[in-house]
Amino acid sequence: MPEINTKDYWNERYAAGGNSGAGSYGRLAEFKAGILNGFIADHGIGDMAELGCGDGNQLGLVKVDRYTGYDISAKAVELCSSRYRDDGTKKFKVYNPARPPKDKAELAVSLDVVYHLLEDETYSSYMRDLFAISGRFVAIYSCNTDSQADIALHLHPHRFTDWVEGNLPDWTLCGYLPNRYPLLPESPDETSFADFFFFSRNERIEPRYSCLFIPPDEAAAGLPDEEATELMRIARECLDTRELGKSAECLRRAAVNPKMRLQAFNALGAVLGALGRHSEAEDAMRAVLARDSGNMQARINLAKLYLTVGRWEDLNPFCRELKFLRAKDANVAVKWPHIAEKVANLG
Repeated sequence: MPEINTKDYWNERYAAGGNSGAGSYGRLAEFKAGILNGFIADHGIGDMAELGCGDGNQLGLVKVDRYTGYDISAKAVELCSSRYRDDGTKKFKVYNPARPPKDKAELAVSLDVVYHLLEDETYSSYMRDLFAISGRFVAIYSCNTDSQADIALHLHPHRFTDWVEGNLPDWTLCGYLPNRYPLLPESPDETSFADFFFFSRNERIEPRYSCLFIPPDEAAAGLPDEEATELMRIARECLDTRELGKSAECLRRAAVNPKMRLQAFNALGAVLGALGRHSEAEDAMRAVLARDSGNMQARINLAKLYLTVGRWEDLNPFCRELKFLRAKDANVAVKWPHIAEKVANLG
């Protein structure tokens, strides 16, 4: 059990003059607002509910017709109500897990909240309520891991995609966008380990919000194990005969099967990279990392891709993989001085 609890921690933090944290300010706040504003506009969303509104600073950048903010901290709700007292499009309520919200919005949002839920009971209640208040989409901005390594006392990461899959079968993970500013230890206030995850009830989302390749209706229909296995076999044969386009299509179809998904997306990323379809290749490998952030093959493939296209800043989170490639790939070893000069976090 944690030495502190979620509600008391945030009430005491706000009462002492603290704020919602660095993620609600500066370029991280602008990044999150940009994604949300685009999503709201692209999908014609008129109302949004946020479960964990914090001090309301992030909200000042969000453009939506109607907004309801909930927070477990009464002090946070007081701060937001005062801050937006002249804005009739916004309202704020104290969130009580024992009495879940009854209102619904087209989009329910959770920003930098999931990894702050310290108690398992609080986490489960929060996740159920977050999805219950949405009529169409849920957007979660958080890390998706249950690793507790080197974590602060007020943080408790959760692998929430597994929780949704196991508890809310009507909802589909239909989009994943990596953080524009991935975590760098030397810049903790300007970078983050959180990414965007979008869920829907069998509704498609705009392509630029999804790298998962599986439309919700296909995912719901599923694919028998034997068919997925046969598609993987055909994909390998097509690789041998250099029919890369056909191999890619077989792999995409095989990925509809949950058991084959990670393996198929990993292979798909490599094939698309070989075809020069770099954006799609990145999406496929990011789709693996959305479900398994430590997947070494996907991380190595992604590092190779960023090396190929010279996206040096994006290579900062992949220093371990770069060092592995240096030892295994003579071409990378030759280019190492240039790579080390370009990748700021390589050390």
